[in-house]
Parts: sequence; C-alpha cells; structure tokens
Amino acid sequence: MAAGAATLVNPWGWRIYDVLTRQQAAMALHSEVILEWAPIPLDWTHIKSGLSPFAPDMFYVLLAVVAMAVPLALAHRQIGEALLIGGAAFFPLKHARLAALFGVVVVIVCGAVLASFLPTLQAKIRGAGVRSLLAVAASALLVSVAATRIRGLVTDRAYRTGGEVVSFGAGLSWWFPERAAAFVERENLPAQIFSGYSEGAYMAFRLGPKYKNYIDGRAIPFGVALMQNTSRLKSSPPDSPEWKREAERYGIHTIVVPIGRFVALQFFPVLKQFCASETWVPVYLDEVGAVFVRRGPETEALIARLKVDCATVPLPAAAPVGNGSPAFNQWANAAAVLHALGRDREALAAIRKALEIFPDNGYLHFTRGHIYEEAGDLANAERDFLAATEVEPNLVAPWSALAAYYQQRGRLAEAIRAWEKAAELSRWPWEPLENLGYADLMARRPQEALAAFDGAAKSLPEHAELLVDDTFLANIAHGRARSWYRLGSLPRAISYEEDATRLLPASAGLWRQLAELYAAAGRSADANRAFARASALP
Repeated sequence: MAAGAATLVNPWGWRIYDVLTRQQAAMALHSEVILEWAPIPLDWTHIKSGLSPFAPDMFYVLLAVVAMAVPLALAHRQIGEALLIGGAAFFPLKHARLAALFGVVVVIVCGAVLASFLPTLQAKIRGAGVRSLLAVAASALLVSVAATRIRGLVTDRAYRTGGEVVSFGAGLSWWFPERAAAFVERENLPAQIFSGYSEGAYMAFRLGPKYKNYIDGRAIPFGVALMQNTSRLKSSPPDSPEWKREAERYGIHTIVVPIGRFVALQFFPVLKQFCASETWVPVYLDEVGAVFVRRGPETEALIARLKVDCATVPLPAAAPVGNGSPAFNQWANAAAVLHALGRDREALAAIRKALEIFPDNGYLHFTRGHIYEEAGDLANAERDFLAATEVEPNLVAPWSALAAYYQQRGRLAEAIRAWEKAAELSRWPWEPLENLGYADLMARRPQEALAAFDGAAKSLPEHAELLVDDTFLANIAHGRARSWYRLGSLPRAISYEEDATRLLPASAGLWRQLAELYAAAGRSADANRAFARASALP
C-alpha cells in the first residue's frame, strides 16, 4: 500500500496512471513490431536451446528454477510464494522486456523457497558424510555452470553469436550511430533530422534539445501511423515522392540512419541508392552509421565541403586494433555495409578478418555465402550456408538462405526441410511458411502447401500491415488458390485468386491466372474480362 501511495509523488501526480492506461492500450501494437515487447516463445525448440550450458537464455534457466520451486512451495504450504513466482513468470511470456523483473522475483523468492526446503532434505539424509558429499557435488556443479557462463561473457564469446548488439563491460553498444551523431553536432548540420524509431530515443538523448526528435519507440505521442510511415520511408528510394513529401512537410534536411549488421541495415535496404541520389548526398559513412544531407541552395556549400564517395570511403572507418570484441564488430559490420554497397571484394576481406578473430559466427558465413552465390561460386556458397547452420543452428536467416539456395536449384526435398526448420525457429514465421508453401507446390504436394499457406496466414498478427505489404498477402492468397486447384476444388481456387487480384489489381500475372481458372470452371464471360484486364496491364 505504501508503494502504491509513493507512485503519486511524481511531477505528474495521478495523471501518470492516465498515461499508463493509454500506453497499455498500445501494447498490442508494440508486441507485434518491437522485439522487446514481443512474447517469449514457450515451445520445445526455444526451451532446448535456452537451456544450453554454453549459450543459455537466462529466462529459460530461471523458468526451470520456478518449475522446481513452485511444487516445493505448495508442498510447504507457502501459497503466497507460489503465487508470486508463478505470476511473475506470466509477464515475460507476454512481453520479453519484463524478464528482468521476473529475474528479480525468482532470485529473491525462489532462493528463499529452496533454502527453506534444505532442512527437510537434510533430515532425510542421515549420514553426515553423505550430506557433505552431496553438498560438495551440488556446489561444484553450480560453480562449474557459473564459471562456464562467466567465461563466455567475459571473453565476449556469448556476444559474438546470434543477433547480439552488446558486448561485455560498461558503455554504449556498438550498434548506436554515435560517431554519426557526433559528426552532425560537430558540423552543425541543418535541422530537421530524420531517424527511425529504433534509434530515435538515442538521437533525442544525444542531439536534443537542439535537434527535435522525428520518432522513437513510444506509441505516445507518435502513434501508429507515424511508425508505419517511418518503416515505409526507410525502404523507399531517396528520390521518391514519399521522401519529397515528408521532407517538405517537416523541413527535413538531414537523415541519420544506423546501418549495423543487425536490426539496422536490413531495415534500410536502399543504402546504395541513397549514395547515388540526386536529392540526398552522403556526407558521413562508417560501419554502423550514415548521414545524408538534402540538396538545396542553403546546403550546397556544406555538401561541397563534406560529400563522401560511398564507393571509396574506408570501412571500417578507423583501423581495428587487436583481436578483441571491438575489432571483431568493426570487421563484421564493415563486411555487411561493404556488401550492401556492392564492394564485395572488400567485404570478403573484412569477413576473413572477422572470422580470424571468431570463426564460429553464423552471420558471417551467411553473408559470405550470399556473396559467393551472387558471383556464381555455388560450391563455396553452399559450404558457407551449411557452415552457418552448423555453428549457429538456432539462427533463422541461414536456414532461410540455405532453403532458397536449394529451391532455386530444384533440390526441393532439402529446401522443404530447411524452410520447415526456419519456420520452427522464427518468432515471426509467416515468411518461411509462405516460401515453404511454394516449395511444396513445386514438389507437387498441394495438401502440405495448403497447410503451409494457412499457417502463414494464421501466424500474422492483428496489425499485419506494419510487418507485411499487400504483395505478401497476395502471394499467400495465390498460393492457396494454386493449392486448392491442384486438390480439385475450383470454387475455392477462384475465390482465393480473386482475393489476390483485389490485393494487387495491377498484376497482369494474377489476372491471367484468374482468367484460366474461370475458363476451367466454364465461366467464359468472366474469363474474357479477366484476360482483357491482364492484356491492358504492362
């Protein structure tokens, strides 16, 4: 009760609860588009990998402790403790961000529950020597597990795998465009600044209040529409009408974007186009951040002085020192950016340098596999894709890359197995399931294809428009149509193909497919109209 009363001693008074209520209303959206607000999956695949002694996920470790402590608490009639720790486990299963609060409760309360059980256990073991031996063995086991984990953290091994963007020790993560922000401040670049919601809070902290914040991760005050628009802008060509409208509406003259290898570069797939833009000029580029200035009379002098050439700018921007985590991340991020810019020879050299520091990084093998595949070196491409799945079997991207590689070469059985693995591992499985459906169609397995397409549709969240576009939804509808056609149900096939044409009315291919279905059903007039529509489209 005292804690509840204390919450009112804040600058907003009781109104803080009004804001919390409004924020809670936005949580469904946040859970779908922001990973830390997404639920932690509770399935055997993630539990098994989470309990690995070499790269454990601490949530699953603590959940195992809860599984032991709750029955013990109930056996000792510690009903309050059982309810508290059981209830605490519910929240991270809904939002991953609350795993820290869960950890606090587990360590304190489960520790007390387990300690209260020790006298009962000791009483059941009569021999003092046996009790001592068991105590030493249990302690040794705990110490060895802790030592293994500590070694993985201190040596940064735990942070060089998966999608980690942090490393051991204090200070900012390498992910933030810190040097790009310092460049904006040092060169006094013109406002306003555009940045996305992932880095928005950092930009406000680093450059505010001089530079205003375009957006950050809060639903309040920015709202859903701006989050959607930000995602669209970051994947739109620089000279597009969308960028022109937004720049003129808000007076945007500078763009700052993170371009690190995780949760950054893939959301800015137009880096190379921005480097060649007539409207936006690159004035700063390193392996984790880029800055572009809008061309205009007021910025011509500044552009003439600061413009950089993306084809020749050194990456990494500063020569890495030593063989530690900073050097590894510099080389790994440089490799991703160089590949995005088409500088593949330099990207391969950067990957080689990074793998010399840490050879068991799946992402680097995955990137090098793509480079080899694009160059036509198929043997090395397959070798690297397989290596990526072997050294980091729980990463989705290498399995998807391997599946696509097999599918493009007609190795359908292997492609299907890889797509199934990617869908099993993914927290957002609709894309691998869609691809699995088309692989099954190619393998003449319409029943399995239909199950995959249905699974993809069911796995989409409520606010699917934030994560997929109409093209994806049309592909699902078209896949369902082809599956039902092969299963002998023309009415259902026609219904789904009609859905596909409604989603993508400018697709001549979809109208042609629909026309053929109409013709097969004997609907000649509808078939002629659909053929005419297809012929009228480019």
